[in-house]
Amino acid sequence: MFLESRGYQVDVAVDGEQALTALSEKEYGLLITDHLMPNVSGVDLVRQLRANGNQIPSILISGDMPEHEFDLGQLFSPGALLAKPFSMAEFLAVVEEISESSQRAA
Repeated sequence: MFLESRGYQVDVAVDGEQALTALSEKEYGLLITDHLMPNVSGVDLVRQLRANGNQIPSILISGDMPEHEFDLGQLFSPGALLAKPFSMAEFLAVVEEISESSQRAA
C-alpha cells in the first residue's frame, strides 16, 4: 500500500514459487523480495531468475541477511540489499534510485 500510495503499480506473491510464476507470465520493472519465504527463499528466487537470463532489478529485504552467501552483491545487481529495520523513507529512496537507474539504462 505504501508504494501504491506513491504511484507505483504493485503485485504481491505469497511465496517464492508464486513469484516465479508471476515473473514468468508478466514483465515487471522491479522485484522486491524478503529473504525468508516459504518454498523458495528470496536469494534462491533471484538465483533462478538470473540462471534463466532475467536481469530484473531486485531488492532483497531481510532482518537476517544471509552473510554466508558470498555473491549477494553481484547477484542483486542491478538492485540492492536492505537490512531490517529501515524507515519508509529509506525504503522509498532505494526503490526510487533503482527505478531511475533502470530507466536510464533502458
